[in-house]
Amino acid sequence: AVSQTVLKQMPPGITPPLILNYSASTVPILQLAFSSPTLSEAKIRDLVQNNIRLPLSALPGLAMPTPMGGKQRQITLDLDPQ
Repeated sequence: AVSQTVLKQMPPGITPPLILNYSASTVPILQLAFSSPTLSEAKIRDLVQNNIRLPLSALPGLAMPTPMGGKQRQITLDLDPQ
């Protein structure tokens, strides 16, 4: 294959490139970005997850990747051993 020929011509010691087969079905047709001057990143992420991602994920044939960015909500518990 052509990829093997190219790999043999590369300098020794380098990390080989990642070669993927192209498929139009793996290319996103829509990407969204959300921001707010007043809401925290965690609040924006929660709103998008609950009000946009969940309803869209119910549509048949729609692939829904995991959201990227923002801050996930965290809960900290302080336990009293007594």
